[in-house]
Amino acid sequence: MTEKKTSDAQIKASRKWQEKNKEQMNYIRKRSAARGFLKITNKEDINEMEQLLKNRKEELVMEEYESLKTFIENDYTERDFGHGDLEEFDPEKIMNGETVEVLSDDFGHKHSRVKVIISSDDLKLNDTLDVYTVNFMDKEVYVYYVNAD
Repeated sequence: MTEKKTSDAQIKASRKWQEKNKEQMNYIRKRSAARGFLKITNKEDINEMEQLLKNRKEELVMEEYESLKTFIENDYTERDFGHGDLEEFDPEKIMNGETVEVLSDDFGHKHSRVKVIISSDDLKLNDTLDVYTVNFMDKEVYVYYVNAD
């Protein structure tokens, strides 16, 4: 039997790809090491890992929450619906699929409410000024601009 040998061109191409994708290679190595570690863990290690995973997930949720909030605040201001910080923007409610009504205070006048809704269904709301969808934590989030009461 003859051994298959990797060609010099293939080796060179692989090295070139690895050089260009160091970050991805680093991620792959760390993920592989973590999976290997999980195979030999004990109960104590698993409990610790669960807490670390929970903390990391909370960090990621807060990063996406801040990004979504900033995006809506900027978009809200651009459209001249109001200015200032959004009040009552609760990421926990959004993650639980609840409707969140958010008010923007522009010199004491409420111009409109922003409803942030996680749903695969498009809702029909009265007095809707505009609606669009964004991705938030791998879920489709409908953002509704609704006239203030």
